[in-house]
Amino acid sequence: TSNNRRQLRDELLRRMLRLTMPYPDIKTQQQIVLEQSWAGATINLARVMVKIAQTLREKIGYEKAASPKEVVYACDIAMSMSATTTKPVLGDLLTGCLVKGFTQDQIRKLIGYDWLSAIITEVKNTTTNNNND
Repeated sequence: TSNNRRQLRDELLRRMLRLTMPYPDIKTQQQIVLEQSWAGATINLARVMVKIAQTLREKIGYEKAASPKEVVYACDIAMSMSATTTKPVLGDLLTGCLVKGFTQDQIRKLIGYDWLSAIITEVKNTTTNNNND
C-alpha cells in the first residue's frame, strides 16, 4: 500500500488494480478490537480505547495516531498488565501504543479528560464482572 506517502512508479500503477479503502467507522473499529483481542477486551473497554484513538486521529492526524491494530494491542496491554503494573508505567506503555512521541499529559490535554483512569476503570469493571460470574 502507499497510504499516499510516496509516489508509485508508472510501471507499477499500470499493473495493479487501485482500491481506495475508507477508514473503518467507530462501530467497526470496536468490533475489530473485540474480535482481535486475545486478553478478552469488553465492549466498554473497546469503546473507551476507540474513542481515545479516534479523538487523537482527529487532533493530530491519522498518520501519528494509533491504527485499529495498535488499539487492539493497547487493550491487551491494559487487560493483562493493569493489575500488576503501576499507573505511571501502564500509562507509558499505553501512550507508546496510542501515539508516538507524546507524553501521557499531552494526550490528556489533547483529548480533554483523564484517559488513563478511564481505561483502568473499565479494566477493573471487567475484572470485577468476571469474578462475579
